[in-house]
Amino acid sequence: MPYKTFLQRIASQKTGRRNHHWDTQTSVIQLHQFQFSRIYKYESDREEFFQQVFSRIGFDEDWVLERVQNKLNFSPSLDNSFDEAEIQQMRVIYRDDLENFS
Repeated sequence: MPYKTFLQRIASQKTGRRNHHWDTQTSVIQLHQFQFSRIYKYESDREEFFQQVFSRIGFDEDWVLERVQNKLNFSPSLDNSFDEAEIQQMRVIYRDDLENFS
């Protein structure tokens, strides 16, 4: 499916009603419904997150760190350029996430 078609499909659906993989994280975690003590960013906080969560349920901290340090699964290098209209549309769709999470 061409990205433009995918973006149009996402834009046609209401926030909170999309597939949770494509919806705003703000709506998925119901940021305005719950008082979170901390929200971790996967890109920068994943080691700390996994250590805290999995050590609380009994996993060995060294074992957790070993698993977390595995390489991230990135897609092969593709042309990831967007035109200005697509960028603006993404900014509208994901405005809440950009405001809440940077």
